[in-house]
Parts: sequence; C-alpha cells; structure tokens
Amino acid sequence: MNTIIMYIENGIVLLIALTLYMNLVPSVFPRLTLKPAWKAVRHGRVQLEERGVRKLVFPEGRANIYEPSPKIRRFIHRYALIKQDGCVYIKCRLHDRVAFIHYDVAAFDSAGRLLDVLSVNERILEQGHTRMVRLPRKTAYVSLTLRKVDKMYLDRSVTLKLAPSGVWQCVILTALATMGLAFVANRTVNAMLAPWPLRVGISGLGVTLVFAAIFGALTALWMAYRYRKRVVKVNKK
Repeated sequence: MNTIIMYIENGIVLLIALTLYMNLVPSVFPRLTLKPAWKAVRHGRVQLEERGVRKLVFPEGRANIYEPSPKIRRFIHRYALIKQDGCVYIKCRLHDRVAFIHYDVAAFDSAGRLLDVLSVNERILEQGHTRMVRLPRKTAYVSLTLRKVDKMYLDRSVTLKLAPSGVWQCVILTALATMGLAFVANRTVNAMLAPWPLRVGISGLGVTLVFAAIFGALTALWMAYRYRKRVVKVNKK
C-alpha cells in the first residue's frame, strides 16, 4: 500500500513539474523576454527627428500635433496622435496631390520601449488627410518611415530584430527551468525505481543537470530564431 502511495505522489510531482515547464518555456518566457529592438533606440532612449507643434483638447478626447522629420515633411506636413475613448490613433495631414501612401508607424511607450510597428497602405479618399489608424493603447509617441507615395519609392521597409539582452534572459530562464525539471525527474524516477531489484541505471544528478542546461539553452536559441521570423514581419493595416 505504501509503495502505491509513493508511486502516486512521485507521479503527481513529476506531472506538475512537466506541466509548469510546458507552459513556461514555449509561451511565458518568450513573451517576457523576446522583445523586438528598433534601430533608432540608443541607451534606452529613442532618437527622433519629429517635434511637437501643439496640443488640442476636444469633447471626445485630445490630440498632440507633430511635424515629421524633414526628409518626409514635403509629403506628410504634420500628423496627430489622437487619444479618445481609451484608444490611441494617428492621422496624417498630407500634400493635397497625394493619392496613395504607404508608411510604417513605430509606436513607443513613455519609457521608449517599442510596442509595435504597423505598416499602413492607404488610397487617399479625403483629400489631404489619411484615415485614423489605431495604435497600441500605451503609445506615447511614434516614428514614421515613408515607403511609397503614389508611384515613388522612398525608404525600404522597417526591419526589426530581437534585443540581445532579451535573448540572453530567455536562454538563462529556459536553462534554469530545464535544470529544475531534470532535477525533479531524476529524484522522482529514482524513487519510483528504488523498490525494484533490477533497477535501470539513471545518470548522476550532476551530469543530468549539465545536459539539461545545455538542452535548455539550445531550446531557447531555437525559440528565439523562430520568434524573430515572426517579429520581423511588420503588421499590415
């Protein structure tokens, strides 16, 4: 009877450890650590050429008006970040003759962290103005990259990469989690095999943890590679 209880207890412990591992490593750790990096970010601050012009307050919300960088100002005179109903939108004031525009919007929070990059393709229906494009709710300011106006190609598309610090954090967390799972598995399996006279040899704990750490690090690097392929695809609006 005691042997059966021991098997059940060790089986439950191993199942809990495996469940935690399968939730943390493929899902939680990448979301927490693998963040896209923006080429304009230097030492935690965003280097932008845009400058604020004025602020507007209206019954439905408020808006901050900006002038874009001089390179694209001949096409986009100004743009507004509009906050209303708990959402953030961008709307651009264009040269009156512009009929089609393709631009990227990199949205940052107040701490300079990149939230998202949206790629906007729009045929202008309201002369001189783009439509309102919804941005992440925590957007504090943006950077614009103008890719195409009518039939003129300007800049190339935005290319993102993963922040190296985040990749290292993912590697360390995944290696530690794999070592923890290996430790639990080593102890529980050895305990479950202990009553049997013909016991299957299990590697020593030290060797098991070393191989687990290597396996965890390689797993994290593989996840970072797969995650980067998704990150560099700029969202279309």
